[in-house]
Amino acid sequence: MSTIRILTFPDILVSDRAGFEYLAKVSNDLISITENTIFFDLATCKYFEPNLCCILGSACQPGMDSGKSFHMTNVEIALKGVLQRIGFLSKDVGTSDEVDSNQVIYSRFRNNDADAVISYLEKELLGKPDLPLITPDLKKEIARNILEIYINAITHGNCSYVYSCGYINKRSSKAELHFTLVDIGETIKKNVNNYLQCEYTGGRTIQWATADFNTTKIGKTGGLGLKLIQQFLKNNEGKIQIVSAEGFWEYSKFATNVINLDGSFPGTIVNIIFNLNDTKRHYLDLMELPSVSEIF
Repeated sequence: MSTIRILTFPDILVSDRAGFEYLAKVSNDLISITENTIFFDLATCKYFEPNLCCILGSACQPGMDSGKSFHMTNVEIALKGVLQRIGFLSKDVGTSDEVDSNQVIYSRFRNNDADAVISYLEKELLGKPDLPLITPDLKKEIARNILEIYINAITHGNCSYVYSCGYINKRSSKAELHFTLVDIGETIKKNVNNYLQCEYTGGRTIQWATADFNTTKIGKTGGLGLKLIQQFLKNNEGKIQIVSAEGFWEYSKFATNVINLDGSFPGTIVNIIFNLNDTKRHYLDLMELPSVSEIF
């Protein structure tokens, strides 16, 4: 006999503290839910950032693997179209395969999908026409650094897949591209505390893991592979956010904020926010800068 559980969406779900706390709660609820048919009710939801689909999808996957079914109901028509075009919801019969340049397609990757990840990043993310001017060499390095985030998520998170998607948000005067990666697995808090033999909070462990040269890899230096991305986002005036366990870390040119959420996310979320209003040209290093004659 089929049993049903209905989960209510908030009025607004975006990449902020409240949004991540809600997603942490839902992710934990889905672990313990015994019903085999789950509905997400969006009747009161006025706005849902599509880049957060990958977090919801990764949280649903264990249940889907055990035979549970998941559905969205009362989805506003325009939002439904966005979620279909991003590849999160199935398209209605007769719907055209419309391409939306505002979206980075919802995808998942395994630990042996490095070539597929690079192709995806080059086409879906770094190939967006709205991105700031980034030289080819710098694009390659950004792709390589993001690939390292995928690999670290699988290696340290001890999970089968990493999920990702993105969306260009032009709802405010500051246009942004949010690109989100997520895994459901061992948290940064667990890995760092096991390695250091301590009991740091989630926020402090992310702070440790993002520092230069810190790593839980035996015999290696490194960290999460974020140094180049952080430098680019500083110049771009973008942001990067990391959520793992109760920790929430956010870096920008103007500040680094570390807090502990009300709730614990059972994995790791990385959200990279590109500032699309940036008109500067970005280079990999001084060797790549144009000569004076090329500038003038």
